[in-house]
Amino acid sequence: MTTSYVALLRGINVGGTNTVDMADLRILLGGLGCGNVRTHLNSGNVIFTSGGSDSAALARKIEAALAAEYGFSIRTLVRSREDLKDVVKRNPMAELAAAEPAKFTAVFFSGWPKQEAMDEIDPAEYAPDRCELVGRVLYAYFPDGLAESKLTRQFLEKRLDQEVATARNWNTLLALLSLMS
Repeated sequence: MTTSYVALLRGINVGGTNTVDMADLRILLGGLGCGNVRTHLNSGNVIFTSGGSDSAALARKIEAALAAEYGFSIRTLVRSREDLKDVVKRNPMAELAAAEPAKFTAVFFSGWPKQEAMDEIDPAEYAPDRCELVGRVLYAYFPDGLAESKLTRQFLEKRLDQEVATARNWNTLLALLSLMS
């Protein structure tokens, strides 16, 4: 059985570092046996199909191929179409996401953060931003924009004891889900 996936590559084509051409990226994943490979935007969103069912193994395979091809490490998370549908369905701040999707983000983690670790973070530390952890996704609203936020990837990885975190704004998430259909 073939499953539709998205690879979320962290930190490519940002500020002139870790530059990866999207056409080359599509060829690279095709060479790994991925089917129907497409990219969305220039920031590391790769939609593909695979017969494999282990998203962590797919992520490791993509990371290894990227390191071999480009000589730098690109952390990658892989999620299925069903995973993304669940992220949209479980959004505890759906009204904010609908009203201001460009200021609303889903942060994906490599593991399962413990709610206790999230509860130890004082909301005053990152006000006026709001966030809520549901499973292995942090839903976050940035009324002043992400660039001014204290809820950085590094902050979240450290405080929630996660190896990898990568974020996508709500518009991008919905576009990825649509492209996976």
